[in-house]
Amino acid sequence: MKKIILIGLVLSVIFSCAEETQQDLRFILVRHAEKDLNDAGEDPELTEQGSLRAMKLNQILDTIAFDGILSTKYKRNIATVTSIAQKNNSAIEIYEWYEWEPMLDSLLKISEGTWLICGHGDNLIPMAKKLVDTFTYDTLSHNEYNKLFEITINNQLKSNKGSQSQKQIIVHDFEP
Repeated sequence: MKKIILIGLVLSVIFSCAEETQQDLRFILVRHAEKDLNDAGEDPELTEQGSLRAMKLNQILDTIAFDGILSTKYKRNIATVTSIAQKNNSAIEIYEWYEWEPMLDSLLKISEGTWLICGHGDNLIPMAKKLVDTFTYDTLSHNEYNKLFEITINNQLKSNKGSQSQKQIIVHDFEP
């Protein structure tokens, strides 16, 4: 009888652990590196400083295995994340800079994974605020390329107790 009770207790612990899982959804948001401001066109290349910053970003994110890399279609954005995509053996998924919200909504439906999103000065802060509503950073200045926003959403699912989500954002400065 004691063996049956012990087996029942062990099975109870195993099943209760199986019911409680912890999954993280992580976003790394970066602005494209420095673009050529002398280029009057809509799609300028990176400057030499921008290329150096893209290489530095690649070094910083070297140990992270991304589940996806997203960028707008612009040369400066794609050049910023190309080497990271190559290291991850991943294609760069393109999103429209002004349609970032549906893109984020679709990623938020995924319960776990790490995603790199390369955006622009006018859409990164709104993205961060959508992911973490308590985020208070106002804007990126016209020449502010040195910020990396690391957002972790810790989804702790507990059966019969509802679900809880903890969100954290860390702003990193990086220089080439």
